[in-house]
Amino acid sequence: MLNNFTSYLRDNVQSLPDEGGELDFEGRKVPMQNGILRFSPDITYSTGNFSKLRERHATLQLDSKNGTQDRHNTLLMRTGWTPDFYKGKTVLECGCGAGPDTETLLKFGARVVAVDLAGVDIAKKNLGEHDNITYIQGDITDLPFKPESFDIVHCHRVLQHTPDPEKTLNHI
Repeated sequence: MLNNFTSYLRDNVQSLPDEGGELDFEGRKVPMQNGILRFSPDITYSTGNFSKLRERHATLQLDSKNGTQDRHNTLLMRTGWTPDFYKGKTVLECGCGAGPDTETLLKFGARVVAVDLAGVDIAKKNLGEHDNITYIQGDITDLPFKPESFDIVHCHRVLQHTPDPEKTLNHI
């Protein structure tokens, strides 16, 4: 988990709860389960292909597992940035899924706060725990972070799956 993670939160949080505990955040209780703060309830927002991809084929999109550089190349092509651009930057990744872009961002040397509405445990299982990553279960239309806390907001292949893409983009 990122050392200064609590400094990104809107509420003045001094420390995070232990496993199984709860964070008192803006008048609500946010549970800590599997080392992940759960700002949204344990639900699945998708069935069919998304569920199959995440649950049955959790590592299919990871460059390190499929032997390609598809995510690496796509990320660089679509942003126009080099890997060095990400080095040392703190990235809010909205919609991390099973972690394929997260893996690439970490490889580039970024510090990542990986957020997803559901299934973030799969990303954590795929990528493990590192000093440069924090996993959060939350709704990207209601993020718990202070404005302008991150160097980069990464939201790739996600907006079109939200109920109101324009509102979501404005929020993130």
